[in-house]
Amino acid sequence: MTDDATPPPTDALRPATPERYRYARIIDVGTKVSLVLLVVTFGVYVTGVVPSGVPRSEVVAHWHEPAETLAETTGSTSGWAWLTDIGRGDHLPFLGLALLGVLTIVGYASLVPVYVLKRRRVYLVIVLIQIAVLVFAAANVLGGLGGH
Repeated sequence: MTDDATPPPTDALRPATPERYRYARIIDVGTKVSLVLLVVTFGVYVTGVVPSGVPRSEVVAHWHEPAETLAETTGSTSGWAWLTDIGRGDHLPFLGLALLGVLTIVGYASLVPVYVLKRRRVYLVIVLIQIAVLVFAAANVLGGLGGH
């Protein structure tokens, strides 16, 4: 009896490539750092160590407001302008969120030199396109077409 009925190995059963490990390591470490940063900066915000632009006692009163109205009534910034207010306690937790958001780009960017050295042009093009799409989306290059 032959073993012809055995299906070929799936991708999940093949050993991971060094590139996959590199990408996974960046995501793993970056996620852990981001979560620690989120907890620490939220603690700084809650304890009031760094003053907030909007007092914690007033935050609930503004939950129902659209972002534009909230920015007008509280003097807060929106979009990437939060970086200019990073010294405010209520903006500090955004650091951890921003790091989480950029991890995929960093992971892909780490693969660029590997694919260049290995002359894996197709993978290189795919990674560069992925990076471009993510950067364009984060920068709102297309003006929010279908986005937030």
